[in-house]
Amino acid sequence: MEERRHNEKKTIEIIEKNGGNYLTAFEIELPKIYIFFSAVYFICSIAWLSILRNAEKSAVFKVHYLMLLVVGFKSLSLLVHAIDYHFINLTGQSHNTWAVLYYVTYVIRGLLLFTVLMLIGKSLSLSLFLIDFLDEFLPRHF
Repeated sequence: MEERRHNEKKTIEIIEKNGGNYLTAFEIELPKIYIFFSAVYFICSIAWLSILRNAEKSAVFKVHYLMLLVVGFKSLSLLVHAIDYHFINLTGQSHNTWAVLYYVTYVIRGLLLFTVLMLIGKSLSLSLFLIDFLDEFLPRHF
């Protein structure tokens, strides 16, 4: 028996589409979910801003406005991420502009959140120091 070998070179191009979409079945709904939660965070930030504006000036501190910025950047981050996923769904690839904007807003939000937590933690430690001082000072003098 004689074996024949044929050398053939074939190129196969595979494009995966899910009903006209480039996203997987799990990811198809993500842009809608991100838009929804972006709107929810935006509404919460508007409500928070109105509460801060109507509150007494002595009860509102700068950290409250920083917290408002955290919620605002969360809303913006989700909106940009939804737009990025929308373009991935249409073209099959991420547009660098939206990806970079998402990561920039994500990092700014993280830095703001870290700053707010540090400010709250620092004031709490100062408060605890003051409470300890008063616990020692008041019984000795009164």
